[in-house]
Amino acid sequence: MSEKTATIIKIVAFVIVFGTLIGLFIAYFDFFYSLLEVANRQALRDRMLKMGIWGYGLAFLIQFTQVVISILPGEVVELFLGMAYGPFIGLAIAVLGVLAGTSVAYYLAKWVGIPFVKLFLKKNYFEKYAFLQDEKKVALGIFIIYLVVGLPVDTATYFAPTLKIKFGKFLLLSTLARIPKIISSTIVGHYLVEDNLLVSLIVFFGTALLSVIAVIIFRFVSRRKGQKASIDKA
Repeated sequence: MSEKTATIIKIVAFVIVFGTLIGLFIAYFDFFYSLLEVANRQALRDRMLKMGIWGYGLAFLIQFTQVVISILPGEVVELFLGMAYGPFIGLAIAVLGVLAGTSVAYYLAKWVGIPFVKLFLKKNYFEKYAFLQDEKKVALGIFIIYLVVGLPVDTATYFAPTLKIKFGKFLLLSTLARIPKIISSTIVGHYLVEDNLLVSLIVFFGTALLSVIAVIIFRFVSRRKGQKASIDKA
């Protein structure tokens, strides 16, 4: 595939994703704005609970879709799950959705083909993060990447087949790494319904601190591996 064709595909993909995000924001702005009032957050929880098993199914489908399509940040969906079902049931639904969604996204990437996935990687990706191609070191990199809040980890799942790691191990590590930020999001959502902003803020900033520490560790490991690779080549 020529560089021009690859560029066109990237632009089209960006326009579709960006346009979809804008469309969703406009379509659901009133809904999200209404959640600023605690009474509406409580009404949302009551509505989901009244749906019974269908509510659980809908919540699972929302989490599953978010992981596969990767349009909305996962934290938004997990916040919703915490509002609707509390921190622990919300966590259970989120983990099930993540397991199913990550599995589908991984194999979609594999079926679509690694060459197509590589179109969205920078040319120096495999040189800059060469240690991620080492089966003994890739596990740490994956765990830290999925641990950090705010990174587009669901999109990153589509790059996973390019790494030298077995699917089962990747699924386990990526899911375990997500749990801290999932539980923090569901706790924040739960206490927002309870109108306890103090606990929500404490949990939010605690998770943010964990993410900063994870980034520092990841950068340190990346630099060390890069220096070692340079020495070995020399």
